[in-house]
Amino acid sequence: PASLLPAEPHVVVHCASKQVDTDGLGFATNLHGVERLLTVKNAWTRAIVYASSFSVYGDGPQAGVSEEAPLHPQTALAKSRAACEARLLAEARGGNIQVAILRARFVFGEGDRHFLPGLARLARTRVRLGSGRQRFSVIDVDDYARVILSLASRFLDEGGDLTGIPSVFNVGYRQPVTFTEIADVLREKGGYRRAR
Repeated sequence: PASLLPAEPHVVVHCASKQVDTDGLGFATNLHGVERLLTVKNAWTRAIVYASSFSVYGDGPQAGVSEEAPLHPQTALAKSRAACEARLLAEARGGNIQVAILRARFVFGEGDRHFLPGLARLARTRVRLGSGRQRFSVIDVDDYARVILSLASRFLDEGGDLTGIPSVFNVGYRQPVTFTEIADVLREKGGYRRAR
């Protein structure tokens, strides 16, 4: 509703993207949600922090990717995320609001229904994909939340003016983990034998 946001300084953290197309209608709803959010922001809205994804860079090797790297989204979901980013950044360039785009690759921890559970299924089957040296950019959900809260606090503490601060952030631990490292931990915890 138009009265969604409070009449006091606030930051909107936008993590409400459609992730899976179970209804077959595609992902246009993601951009529609961003457009709607921009229509209901008010004079007290200091910033929007948008949870995007590393998927906007496309498939293939992603070692050493900076925030300035060209976008090559290849899936319908990744294309919708890139469109949402572009819309928010255009609004920020117009001077209408501060924006922070967060691009995480794999978020694990409580509530993870895909990344570690999927790798645990592979560990149980004793199948290893590739050499095992593939590296994954990861972050725990609690640390990801701390990144979001830190950005939101800066937007509020500095009156929403973070001029000179980048608008796009790749979010993950400095040290990636390999498939073998993850699988070894999962096998140890689950009591599975080594992969074939």
